[in-house]
Amino acid sequence: MRISFRSLLISVLFCFTVSGCGIVGLSQKPNDTDDWEVFDPNDYGITTVKNENGGISYNWKSGGNIDEDDNSINYWKSKHIRRGYPVVKGQLNGKVYPMIFDTGCTPPIMVQDIHVGENNLPVFFFDSEKKKSGLAIAKSIKSGSLIFESIPCLFFGESPRWTLLGVPVTRETHFVIGLPTIKGFRYCKFDQINNRVQLSAKTVFTPKNIEDWVTYPFELKGVHLLLDIPIEGIETTLMLDTGACMELQLSDTSSEKLYEKREDFKKAWKFKTRLFVPHMNREVHALKFDAKHLMLGGHVLNKVKVFSAPMIKDIAGYDGIIGMKLFKKTAMVLDFDKNLMWVKKTKGSLF
Repeated sequence: MRISFRSLLISVLFCFTVSGCGIVGLSQKPNDTDDWEVFDPNDYGITTVKNENGGISYNWKSGGNIDEDDNSINYWKSKHIRRGYPVVKGQLNGKVYPMIFDTGCTPPIMVQDIHVGENNLPVFFFDSEKKKSGLAIAKSIKSGSLIFESIPCLFFGESPRWTLLGVPVTRETHFVIGLPTIKGFRYCKFDQINNRVQLSAKTVFTPKNIEDWVTYPFELKGVHLLLDIPIEGIETTLMLDTGACMELQLSDTSSEKLYEKREDFKKAWKFKTRLFVPHMNREVHALKFDAKHLMLGGHVLNKVKVFSAPMIKDIAGYDGIIGMKLFKKTAMVLDFDKNLMWVKKTKGSLF
């Protein structure tokens, strides 16, 4: 009789479970923050500003240097490519970690406490008693020819670790390049065909055949990249989030307007699901349905997966979110010279 490795593993795990042995558990990284080196924000040109609500904001320059003008960085690992995340191989103080280009991330660069601990990064705690979040100084961050030196980064929370048979198994240790850093370049191209990110500090983006592209104007408003795009003629403000692994998410209010406009959407089979909110470590309840075709601005999208979730525009500042999966099998360019989002019309894509 032949027994597969998978069957054997399941049997072993089952035996441990019924015998009361701990196999899989969730543990927190030991709270060793007392050993971390603390720095003075003034030493790194970090300024503080008091908000109207009494809080304090910390500001600093986030620009990086590119050795070559057109810096192309290949996506890293097939699991990230399947999910649609623009993840590349990054180096923080010489150690390799997954690095995400995320327009939905409001800090210039964000790291986890695991990066602080593994690399002995100097820190400044927002709350010196709780020591849960603050700023950290990375000596260097590199990816391709993109280089940051002595750069402040935001960090918060603790990195949970799954344990298997008592052996800790750490979750993905990614760090994030946020919108304030991305918008410092002339353009950023997310090539979902060849699976790579291209950044340029000097060259203006000029497509070879302009008729092959669809354009959408955007606005950099506060910490968000927003696009005023009518959906089926309904005025909506959408936030572009390249770190969101979905196609399109609308507020429940915008979804109701869409149902009234399109009878087929109203009758479409919807099922309950949950959406993970990136970097917030929480989930929200949502409804999901498929749209055979959807008018986005002046262009018709085919076979779009739409999520409907609670969202208050007065608080969020937008009616919905465009995720990275909307651009699968095509290329999307953020042109910061013209404030235009270019999307290539490609066979097999939603465009």
